[in-house]
Amino acid sequence: MRLRKVLAVMVVAVMMLTAHLAWAGEGVGVLWAGKSGMAKRVVKGFMEGMKEKAPDIDIEYNAELQDMDAAAAVYDKWQDEKAAIVFLRSTGARHMGENPPKVPGFVGGCSNPAELGAVSDFQKPDKNITGVTYYLPAELQIQMLQKVFPDMKSVGLMLEKGHPAAAVDRKETQAACEAAGIEYFEAICADEKELLAGAKDLSQKADVLIVGNQALIIDNAARAAKFAGGKPLASYAEKPVATGAAVCGLVPDDEKLGGMLADSVVAVLEEGKSVSEVPVKTDPEPRLVVSDLAARKAGVEIPQELLEKAEVVR
Repeated sequence: MRLRKVLAVMVVAVMMLTAHLAWAGEGVGVLWAGKSGMAKRVVKGFMEGMKEKAPDIDIEYNAELQDMDAAAAVYDKWQDEKAAIVFLRSTGARHMGENPPKVPGFVGGCSNPAELGAVSDFQKPDKNITGVTYYLPAELQIQMLQKVFPDMKSVGLMLEKGHPAAAVDRKETQAACEAAGIEYFEAICADEKELLAGAKDLSQKADVLIVGNQALIIDNAARAAKFAGGKPLASYAEKPVATGAAVCGLVPDDEKLGGMLADSVVAVLEEGKSVSEVPVKTDPEPRLVVSDLAARKAGVEIPQELLEKAEVVR
C-alpha cells in the first residue's frame, strides 16, 4: 500500500513537471537595437560557446532592430516563448533593468550593468538578470594613460549625447581624474558636426583626448583626430586604435566575453543554477592595444615595459 502511494506521488510529480516544461518557453532569444559591431563580436563568441557546451539549445536571433520600441515589443513577446532572453547593448541592459524579465535575462555588449540599473551586485545579481559586460573601471584606464603619457595633466572625454554608456563613462572618468589630480574636460555630442567641434575645443584645453565607448564617437574617431590640433587620442574602445586614430586603449575581448556569456546561460538552463548564483562577468585580462602609426604621428614614445605587454597595431 505504501509503495503504491509513493508511486502515485511520483507519477503526479512527473506529470506536474511535464506540464510545467510544456508551458515554459523553449530556447534562447538574442536581440539588440541598432547597429553594433561589438554586439556582433559578442554573438560570435556566444554562438561558438553554445555550440560547444549546449548544442541542443535552440537560439533565435533578432538583431539590429530599428529602435528600442521594436526591441521592447520582441522582448515582451519572448517572455512567454523563450526559456531565456539575451538583450545586448547598454540600451538592452537598461531596458531589462526597468522591466525585469519573467524568464532568466542576460546582458552583454554593455557598459556597467549596475550603473545601467540591471543589477545591484555583480556577485549576486538580482532582478532575474546576469550576463557579461565590457566595463573596465575608469581608474584602470587613467592609470594606464598616465604611464603612456607621463606629462598628462588634463584629459578631454568625448561622449555621445543620450547614450546610456556615456553617463557611465562620464561619471567614472570624472571620479578617476579627480582622484589622480588630473583636470577633466568633456564634449557631449549629438552628431558628427558637434563631435568635430568638440574635438577642436578640447584640443585647446586638454593634453589627451579620450574616445568614449559609444558608436558616434568610435565611428568618427579618425575625423575627430584631424580636428584635435595634433593632440593624441586614447580610446575606451578597440576600433579607434585598430584604425590608427587613437594611440592606445585598454580593452576587453568581446568574443571572449561572448563565450563567457554562453557559460552563464548554460549554468542557468543546463546546470539548474539560479540567476543570482551566476555572477556578472568581466574580462579578467583586458588587453593593452597600441597603434604604432598613431603614436608616431603624435610623437608619443610608448614605454618599453608597456610595449612588451601590448598588442601593437602597425
